[in-house]
Amino acid sequence: MIYAITVCYAAANEKWLAFILSGGALIMLVVINISFYLVYKREICSDPTFLKWTRLYPKTEKYISLMVIIVNFKSVKLLYSGFYGQESCLAHFEDPAKNFVKPLRYATYLSFLFVYIPIIAADVVIFLQVEWGYQILILAIEGATLAVLVAVLSIFELRNAERLLLTGDEQYIRIKPKAYNNLGNVMGVDVDESTLIRSRVMDDEYEIKLRKKALVQILG
Repeated sequence: MIYAITVCYAAANEKWLAFILSGGALIMLVVINISFYLVYKREICSDPTFLKWTRLYPKTEKYISLMVIIVNFKSVKLLYSGFYGQESCLAHFEDPAKNFVKPLRYATYLSFLFVYIPIIAADVVIFLQVEWGYQILILAIEGATLAVLVAVLSIFELRNAERLLLTGDEQYIRIKPKAYNNLGNVMGVDVDESTLIRSRVMDDEYEIKLRKKALVQILG
């Protein structure tokens, strides 16, 4: 939002170089968001483990995917953020490095090149051309600071992105049964659907069986 306001102020103050740089950065952000959304639907959503997870939390996946295309592609990180400890924000992947981290990393690098660098350049131009006391100068300082901070944090995050995707696993039971008949009770602890998905031992047939069993228990 602050970048869009900077574009408007740059045009209003006739700082055309800053306007072109910041406006181009916003256009590229939209392009990257749309491109990542297409990759997300084609590749990330084809991950078998993630696909099972989305069956349990379809609304979460729907709303976050909309945020990807409307707000920022980085909104996809909400899928594994563990937001307020919610299981609906602890997605898991069969191959996170290939099916999730790789496209996210590419999109982030493109944003560095075509969004953050032009934005920072526009802010520097404004800083050099505008006297102190104008609102556009304050916005330029805030925008440059925010861009640098986000870029640095993104670099640190992407260094261990695969590990971040697994941070929620410790609270779940690790089960590796020889047969599905042993899945009902492991060390006296009941196994639910979310545990099975994260343990990567659940198939569609057994998912249906679990749902039928739960329905029978509910109906008494």
